[in-house]
Amino acid sequence: MAMASSGMWVAFALLAATFHFRTTWVDFLALVQHGRRYLRPAGASAGGISTKRINEAMDRIREDSYVVTARLAQHLNMACVIAVPLVYDGDFMTFAFMMFANSFLYSMHWSVSAGRIHVSVSSLRCFYVFAYAIMVLAHWMGPQSYDAHSSAHMKCLEAGQLVSILVFVDSRTHTVAQLVLALTEVCRHIVNRGWERTELTATIHAQLVFSGLLIIAAIVFELILRGRVAAQFQHADAESLVSSFRTLLGGICDAELLLDDKLKIEAGTGLSRILLSGNVWEGAAFEDLLSQDLEEQLRFQAFMSTGGHDSQSTPATAPCLRVTFCTAQQQRVGVDLYHVPVPHLYGCEDAYHLLAMKMDMESSALPEAMPAQIPSIASRSMTSTSNGLRSRASSRASSAAEGSLLPGLPHLKELMLVVDPQQSHEVVQVHMQYKEGRRRQDETPAVNLRQFVRPTEWQTISLRVQQFANRGRSGNTQKDDLGMLWVRMIDNPGKYMQARDSKMTFKDRGAAGQVWIHLRRFRSSGERSVGRPSELGDVEEHPEESSE
Repeated sequence: MAMASSGMWVAFALLAATFHFRTTWVDFLALVQHGRRYLRPAGASAGGISTKRINEAMDRIREDSYVVTARLAQHLNMACVIAVPLVYDGDFMTFAFMMFANSFLYSMHWSVSAGRIHVSVSSLRCFYVFAYAIMVLAHWMGPQSYDAHSSAHMKCLEAGQLVSILVFVDSRTHTVAQLVLALTEVCRHIVNRGWERTELTATIHAQLVFSGLLIIAAIVFELILRGRVAAQFQHADAESLVSSFRTLLGGICDAELLLDDKLKIEAGTGLSRILLSGNVWEGAAFEDLLSQDLEEQLRFQAFMSTGGHDSQSTPATAPCLRVTFCTAQQQRVGVDLYHVPVPHLYGCEDAYHLLAMKMDMESSALPEAMPAQIPSIASRSMTSTSNGLRSRASSRASSAAEGSLLPGLPHLKELMLVVDPQQSHEVVQVHMQYKEGRRRQDETPAVNLRQFVRPTEWQTISLRVQQFANRGRSGNTQKDDLGMLWVRMIDNPGKYMQARDSKMTFKDRGAAGQVWIHLRRFRSSGERSVGRPSELGDVEEHPEESSE
């Protein structure tokens, strides 16, 4: 060939090297920088993960992998000890050396497997240095004839080198050792075969390729393993941070939620307390729990989409949005919603969302009765009550027994009317809120439940309300059914009407909480079913007269 001459070969080598350097010098500098980071002290930090922490984890991996390898390799080592007299029976020195090397490996692996020796990374590094020294001697003590016997001997040594790289993941140790073994093999060739150029060049080329590939494999394998360990630490740290933040939010907020990238509830606490329901919310769409008002839904979607992709645009403090929840009792609850996006949590492409919710106790409205649930007697109560009050103006001194069941000032704190916006402006819902006894300035008695229920049922109702409140304060927020309950008519307190559906709900408000009683499906005392006459239809409650 034309390239056989030295001049042509030198020209070709310079041309190829120049082309390679001009196209890869940037990548070469990047590799140098990466190598400098790899060789820096263990206490430094890379990517937020302590290098010392990764090194400690890598040391545990090296120890564990060697123990597993020793448990398996001890059986192979025993087979090699048995086979040595058959394979190396031609020369006593070779036989003695190979018997010593295999016996040493077997005893080491057996001791580790039996628990007689507890290895550490420093002792393993010393062991592999000694093992590589045995390999160097094995090149000189083994068959030197370059026949099939010598080829089999060299294959065993090469297999040992490959297994060492996989078991003890330490590229620094293997890089130096592979260079020494390559130089040893070249020296052995010169001693046995002389300086003949063709064979020497082929040997040098083979050793450079073989050792170079093993060094690259050792470096790449360790880098991949270190990257995996760092990723596991990052995942564990993210889990710990999210869990800690959620625990903190649970202590200072009414509820905290973690939503996935589809705005479905991944986990959370406190939501059942806000919605007055014991349902399991994991997997539910968060938007379904909000008010179905279109404008509020659009504001919520815009609020959640801000700051989720560009971390530089994320504000220093969590943004807040006022939203409205609709509870199972048709109550509207105002909640301040704080939002922090958590990008790429659990490997998602978009971002998870950490929400903190603070319920506005002052703006929480009383439960709204649905129009279909308003009985006719309640819808007419506003007009009939005013007429009844005027007709009984002369007997207001005995209002506890005969007057209006729902007094006005100074007890009344808030009055809310729901009006049909048609021409007649019909009032379809009325909600009244009274001052608590400690907030009133006068000494008049407060409106109490005893004024509503039938006297003969008061003890039973009072006991059930107290027991239900105790359960609610202990954490049991399930609704309770009072069954059929007789209560005074709003427009005629001297008569009673029956609520055939009455339920209690506990609300964690104030020092002792509140019990909400929801009554519906009314009928008057004159609409009794046949066969079940009321024995107490004409019973009226009279105020007790104090005897002197």
